[in-house]
Amino acid sequence: MSGTKQFPIRQDNMNKYYSINGSIKPSVDVSNTALNEGFKVSIRGTSLSATTDSNGNFTIDSIPEGTNTDIIITKSSFLTRNIALGKITSTISVKSPIVMWAGDIEVNNVQDGAINMLDVIEVAKLYNAVQNDLKYNQKADLNRDGRINLADIVLIAKNFNKTSKDYLDIQ
Repeated sequence: MSGTKQFPIRQDNMNKYYSINGSIKPSVDVSNTALNEGFKVSIRGTSLSATTDSNGNFTIDSIPEGTNTDIIITKSSFLTRNIALGKITSTISVKSPIVMWAGDIEVNNVQDGAINMLDVIEVAKLYNAVQNDLKYNQKADLNRDGRINLADIVLIAKNFNKTSKDYLDIQ
């Protein structure tokens, strides 16, 4: 993640304000743009946030100079990611897409912060369900193809036993 020195997006008598922009890329290799949208990118300890569009792009504006910009990225069925960008002194443009791993499925409206057997079991309970079935749950349809099947289990297997801390090993 790199920042380039840019003028503030706005300035008042006391403060300068900057922005953070970038894009999110799900680890799921499909052309379904619904997977790109809906990631919430927020700055820890503030009310500042943005939601990705259908291309996965986001911009958080009006960040006061000197704000600690540790960002948290969340979306249902994806493993939460934390990235420390430091104190903001200029607009930050994240050059490469931020990769998010699919597979941390909500069970009883709670994600456990790991891609593990609980996620496999949740998919197994809903196996062979298709969109519009009473049994179908979009949260277990990781590739959003309208079917809960082996393809969803394979997505879990790709990142099995990973937690948010494992993101530190990738760029």
